[in-house]
Amino acid sequence: MGVSSYFLIYLRDQGVPEPSAITPTHLREYIVSLQRRGLQDTTQHAYLRPVKTWLRWLVEEGDLEVSPMERVKMPRLEAPIPAPF
Repeated sequence: MGVSSYFLIYLRDQGVPEPSAITPTHLREYIVSLQRRGLQDTTQHAYLRPVKTWLRWLVEEGDLEVSPMERVKMPRLEAPIPAPF
């Protein structure tokens, strides 16, 4: 099962019938659910990137007027600390 499948399962469990019913609140709650599972920031990004891309594609196809992801910030990734010389 792909990581984007988890989002679709989440939407189904939340009673979201179609993409046009997805709100920024759904996305924020999904992010919180990933954090509660103890996933690292990089893993959360891996789960959210396909969702963001899918929503952008739905906008390009005319199925959505605007992506609900536009109002949602991705989890912050810690900048790697470079090794000293």
